[in-house]
Amino acid sequence: MTTKTIHGNSQFQKPTSLRWTWESPGGEYQNEIDHIIVNRWSCLSDVGVVLMFYTGSDHRLLRARFFFSRKGEKAAMFKRSPKPVINWDLFTSLAGFWEDAVVDNIDEEYDQLVQHLRDSAKSAEGSRITKGRQSYETLELIRQRGAARAAGNYQLTSEFAKRGRAFAAPAETSPIARPR
Repeated sequence: MTTKTIHGNSQFQKPTSLRWTWESPGGEYQNEIDHIIVNRWSCLSDVGVVLMFYTGSDHRLLRARFFFSRKGEKAAMFKRSPKPVINWDLFTSLAGFWEDAVVDNIDEEYDQLVQHLRDSAKSAEGSRITKGRQSYETLELIRQRGAARAAGNYQLTSEFAKRGRAFAAPAETSPIARPR
């Protein structure tokens, strides 16, 4: 299973004497057993051990500095994942394949039914395809222009570029008025 987490202690290497967070009762062994784990490397700016702080235990305090931008956190809060589209006809046909078996335990039969319905829903689920910003024709012209450029035919390249600009909306091609 991939969790996409980052071990913060290994991102910021310190000398060995500044990394250990636990000491054995005799002071014989010192290990790094406390960790900072994050899911985005960009939010962590430093990890270290607080040296001059007595906690009353055999552990030393571990500190981390984080950086969060208000703009990025707000964008992440409002980011929506695409809702799945369910093909209900396919779902009903898959759910119709349920065979009612004679089982002594009603709880076991219920669990089997729920599992069958979940499997049917997963099979009938499709992802919503987001519409691209460029039309198919524009993308095809871009591909052809790239092939012409790779072949060294610059006259054909400029011709494809002119055709691509013709596909653009008039509002996009209007000149920008600059203040003087």
